[in-house]
Amino acid sequence: MPGNLDTKAFLEHEDVMELLRSEIARAGGQGRWAKMMGMDRTQLSKMLHGPQLLSKRVIKALKLGVVFAPDDRKEARGMKNREQKAAADPQKLFVALRDLVEAIESGNGRDAHGHPLENLKALRHARAVVDGDEER
Repeated sequence: MPGNLDTKAFLEHEDVMELLRSEIARAGGQGRWAKMMGMDRTQLSKMLHGPQLLSKRVIKALKLGVVFAPDDRKEARGMKNREQKAAADPQKLFVALRDLVEAIESGNGRDAHGHPLENLKALRHARAVVDGDEER
C-alpha cells in the first residue's frame, strides 16, 4: 500500500476548511492568498462558502493529500440517537431488558456453538442489572 497511512493524521472536511481559513487570515485575506496561489479570488470564495469543492491547487498549498475512507458517521449518529432515546426513558429500557432476559432464560436457547445461553456473560450481566445487583 503506498505511503505509511498509519502514521499520518486524518482530517475531517471542517478541519481542512479551518486550516484554509487560518492560512488565508495569515496571508492577509482571500485576495492576497488567492494571488499568492495564482488563482482567482472568486474561485477561492466559492470553495470557502460552497458550492465548489477544494481544487488540487488549494489542497497542495495546504500540504495535504486526498484519502478515501469508509464513512460510518451515519451509523454512529444513528447509534447516538438510539442511546439518547434509551436514556430518555430508562424505565422502558429496563422493562425491555427484563422481558428479554426472562424470554431467553425460559427457553432452551443455545448460541452458535451449542452452549446454553445462560452461560453468556452478557446475559448474566443483564440478569444482575434486572435483579438490582448492578447499577442500571
